[in-house]
Amino acid sequence: MRAYAGDQEAWQASEFEELALSFEEPAESFRDLFLGFPGEPYEAREARLAAAHDVLAELDELGQHDEIARVNADYAAALRDVAPLWEHPSKRARLPWTKGAA
Repeated sequence: MRAYAGDQEAWQASEFEELALSFEEPAESFRDLFLGFPGEPYEAREARLAAAHDVLAELDELGQHDEIARVNADYAAALRDVAPLWEHPSKRARLPWTKGAA
């Protein structure tokens, strides 16, 4: 008997589970949830960070009893701690003599 998920044939149970649950796609969006992207609008960034905070809290709670959730929580915490350069342009101190320039 052959097992298919979409148009992909699965040979082993683990392959079928991966294809059926699309493990690769959520991992990409999971990373994006914590890192964002350059030029992201302020409102979108705030909504994304609020969702990331909720996901991290849920993973921390689940990680108390589930090893995989604990690993995911550690990964999410590491992603949260990454500070891309494009997120902090407003924190640069402006020099007093450059106020009128631009």
